Amino acid sequence: RDAEHGILGGQHYLVLSLFRSQSSYEVDSIVYVWDASKSQFVEAQRLRAQGNVDAELVSGGDFMEPLLLVASQRSGMCQVYSFGQDRVFRSAGNFTVSSVYKLAWHFVPEA
Repeated sequence: RDAEHGILGGQHYLVLSLFRSQSSYEVDSIVYVWDASKSQFVEAQRLRAQGNVDAELVSGGDFMEPLLLVASQRSGMCQVYSFGQDRVFRSAGNFTVSSVYKLAWHFVPEA
C-alpha cells in the first residue's frame, strides 16, 4: 500500500509496505537498497508484517538514529525499527495505532 524512499548514511533506500498477498494478510514488507553498479534497487531485507498500510523513514537532528515506522491497519500496531551501523533495520518496539492510513514525520529544529 505504500512505497517510501529515503537516504540513510548516503545510501538510497526504498521500503515497500504491503497490505496482503493473494491469500493472506501475512506478507513481508521489503527494504530495497540502490545498487549503483546495476542501476537498480535490490532487495536488502524483509520485515515480517501483517496488513501493513504505510511506512515512514524517520531521521532528523543529531540526537536521533534513523528509524523506520511500519503501520499495520490489520493488527492496529506500528512497528518501530532502528537503523544500525551495519545498515540493517532491527526491531526497536511498537505502539498502538487506531484506524491508521498514513504516517507522517516532521522534524522541527529548535528555534
